Amino acid sequence: ASGEKATATFTGTAGQRISLRAWGSSMHSPTLSIKKPGGTVIYGPKTVGINGVFVEPVTLPVNGTYSIVLDPPLTYHGSMNHTTSITANRTTMPS
Repeated sequence: ASGEKATATFTGTAGQRISLRAWGSSMHSPTLSIKKPGGTVIYGPKTVGINGVFVEPVTLPVNGTYSIVLDPPLTYHGSMNHTTSITANRTTMPS
């Protein structure tokens, strides 16, 4: 519905890293945020412009369910594409 936030969730482990690419928004300048369990923002809000946005890897601070939140301005509604990559924390180089 118009003006509602879209949320995608994922389970993360402390030390994992997440990167995200968002593009193809049919809305005018929505914002993108990543929230840790409990709702505290660990990335953003970042405006998704015409060329999209790439979120550099962010290290997850705690175990739990994280949220990727897309917030359209005012009463806009529409769609947007995104890809998400989550990697484990690697403390040593493989031999």
